[in-house]
Amino acid sequence: MVVPVVTIIVPVYNAGQYLGRCIDSLLNQTYNKSDNLDIIVIDDGSSDNTQMVGESYAKAHSNVNYYRTDHVGVSSARNYGLDLARGKYVMFTDGDDYAEREYVEKMVHELEADDNMIMSVCSYNRIIWNRSYSVEHLIPSGIRTSRDYLVDTLKNPGHHYFGVVWNKIFRMDIIRELGLKFKDYITLGEDFVFGLEYLRHSGYVSVIDDKLYNYCYGHSDSLSRVLQKEIDDCRDEMNNRRHIFEEYVKSFETEGIYNKYEKIIYRYWIVFYNRQLYSCKHDYKWNSADINNWMSELENEKLIIEAKKIVSPFYIRRHYYLFTIDQSLKKKIKKIIHLFSR
Repeated sequence: MVVPVVTIIVPVYNAGQYLGRCIDSLLNQTYNKSDNLDIIVIDDGSSDNTQMVGESYAKAHSNVNYYRTDHVGVSSARNYGLDLARGKYVMFTDGDDYAEREYVEKMVHELEADDNMIMSVCSYNRIIWNRSYSVEHLIPSGIRTSRDYLVDTLKNPGHHYFGVVWNKIFRMDIIRELGLKFKDYITLGEDFVFGLEYLRHSGYVSVIDDKLYNYCYGHSDSLSRVLQKEIDDCRDEMNNRRHIFEEYVKSFETEGIYNKYEKIIYRYWIVFYNRQLYSCKHDYKWNSADINNWMSELENEKLIIEAKKIVSPFYIRRHYYLFTIDQSLKKKIKKIIHLFSR
């Protein structure tokens, strides 16, 4: 029996102190037999010791390949990796995260359960200041159609579970058939758009509850994380959301179910609006002029105006109330975690 090659693409930027842990977790996979695991590290122009770490692993291991680019961003780095991929399947990890030993084996097993399977999805742990916390199950495990999985994302389209690529495995033949690339003009949410486009290839998706990936939150450097937002970051996020929403609508139209789910789809903008409203009151360290300007921009955003017409006022108020409670609880929990992690 020929074991298919799996390519794992690892974009990394200024995460040299964590990269070794990431690569070790991939080299120690239960699937890593007979050189069937192809690890591609793409250094996105790091200025720390990332290059030294990447080159040392590439020198010591024949299935680890290190490449360095100018600082072009996570999407371009991943696209570079896709051009180099030789695997039948492809997975993605971030250089400051790490995987459980059965990460690849279980994901491949699920993907190969049916010839019409196009993707498998696992759960994960969130690592905050070196402590592990399980992520809630958003959808039940099992096999569903790609259309049903698309509808599943409506439960929380902004959640990492749906919006990242590192808890999923993809087929390279489908990526090539669709000509998929990560869109480098989207700087936040590019993973979600890639997944939406991928789902336009009909088939089945296998969802498993196994927590096979460790997402490490709390580092100061990353390819995609912003810890303290400025007003320009928020404007950038809103612009990204326009692109994401366009693809979201297109995916539902392609499946012929947009009209059925239009009200729920537009909640995407209500969630964004309420989060910004809350952050302006409680989080952003801005002066009053910037807060007023940003709130004015939000109120005049056409898609938010449209969302307020489509989504019921009761839902908008209820969501803000529940979001406020949720954020307050999270802040208290994080303070406790940080206190006991010192």
